Amino acid sequence: MRLSIVTFYVYLLITGALCNEFSGPYQSVLIWYAYRMDILANGADGRTLLKGSTMPATGPDGSFTFDEFLRALQRVSKKTKLWTGTSGVGTEMSPNVVDAAVGIADAANTGKKTDKYHNSVDEKQLFPNIFGPNSADTNYIELFGHIFENMQANRKKVSMDGPYGKTTQAKELNQKSFDTAVDRSREAIQGVRQGRLADLADKQIKAVNKFMSEKGMSSEAVTDDKSAMEGKLKWKEINTAATLAANSGATAELKQAFIAYTAENYGGENEKGRRDAHLAALQFTQTAESRLWNSDFC
Repeated sequence: MRLSIVTFYVYLLITGALCNEFSGPYQSVLIWYAYRMDILANGADGRTLLKGSTMPATGPDGSFTFDEFLRALQRVSKKTKLWTGTSGVGTEMSPNVVDAAVGIADAANTGKKTDKYHNSVDEKQLFPNIFGPNSADTNYIELFGHIFENMQANRKKVSMDGPYGKTTQAKELNQKSFDTAVDRSREAIQGVRQGRLADLADKQIKAVNKFMSEKGMSSEAVTDDKSAMEGKLKWKEINTAATLAANSGATAELKQAFIAYTAENYGGENEKGRRDAHLAALQFTQTAESRLWNSDFC
């Protein structure tokens, strides 16, 4: 059972929103394709995203390769060193969405904690024209609101004026690359949405198992295996009927309490509003996904 998605927006700091185990890699791939659309529409010098970054860029026309982009995007702190690993994408500028996300996930689970890739965004690097060096941390909805506005503006620009290119041949090649970037951004945001559902289901399972243990029920929640994104994104969801069958000795009152708790805690317990924040982020993602499929760039 799932609650309907809440319709209010609760702010969530970037580090919390982007470090989810399932959705984080796809969010990074989505921002990559937003960056590629910006480059193809405006050229490396005319772009908005990561404008002014001092990180090395060895891609076409002075743009970042995928791993260079991840490093330029990363939020670095005393606890999080600059990532120096590899995603396996290499110099491919239009990588397969799933393969790129899997590469990021592997980088997030390899080596010491300080050496792993963290799907955290330095918004001051990504949007230096919006977030100044002394600005407060932003939130998932505000950050991705700016990203999607940039994507839609570039889609509109290319539809009216064509892509960036110094020659006719360059424009034709960039048009093909831009169309590919749009298609893959749509695939990436599907991964974000599915990943957020998986994140919420994972948190629900942990909360429900804790509830069952505290109430003395005889087993943990029975789950079904789920998958998406070419079978590479895998998670589990609670099977309420099977769980009740496995706890046939529970009283009717306890079974009703279990059903109510499971429904009310999709996404886990609402400690400090975190569940509401994640549900709001999911709703925002669903809305943004529909915008990417819309042909009028609204």
